[in-house]
Amino acid sequence: MSEENQLEENGSFEETAPISDTAGPGDALPAVEKEPSRFAKFMQTFLRWSVLILGVFAIGMLVSYILFGAPLARQLKEATATIESQNQSLDEANDTMTALRADLDGEKELRLQAELALDEVEGRYEAMAVIRYVQQAQVALLQEDNTAVKAALGNAEAEFEKLDLYLTSKDPDLADTILSRLALVGKEYISDPVTASQDMVILLDRLLEAEALFEK
Repeated sequence: MSEENQLEENGSFEETAPISDTAGPGDALPAVEKEPSRFAKFMQTFLRWSVLILGVFAIGMLVSYILFGAPLARQLKEATATIESQNQSLDEANDTMTALRADLDGEKELRLQAELALDEVEGRYEAMAVIRYVQQAQVALLQEDNTAVKAALGNAEAEFEKLDLYLTSKDPDLADTILSRLALVGKEYISDPVTASQDMVILLDRLLEAEALFEK
């Protein structure tokens, strides 16, 4: 069987490159280009897609920063500036409140001093008022005018109720002594005018002591 028939039976022919009649024994055969393997094609495709994906990702990051990152950074900067401004305002307000409290404390101290001074003046005034009415009662007693004595002692008792508000805080024993002596004179001036006159002298001495307490 010839070689051609054998190839036909195998179902294929292999084409062979024609051999030039002019080729010499020293001439090289023409190069045959090989197709890239499947792995090489896969790697080429993979690299192309990788570069494409990285490019898209980078573009997306840039767009995201432009759309979101830059405004957020600007907002954060503005918010930080606002907080710093508010903190400064709070510090200034706190300083103002501290100064106002100091002024208020000073005003309270001045007001307290004024109230104490007023109490002193009012206490002395009430003591002098009681002294005046007791002196009027003393003169009426010498004139044997019991009606005038009664009226003067009544006024003295009314004024002493006002004096007692100031005198009790300074000398409560003295306040009790004056009140007791004033009540005693009110009982004696009719039945024992002489003793009543002596008690009026003692009463006036105690009232002068009370007046002196408000002069300090």
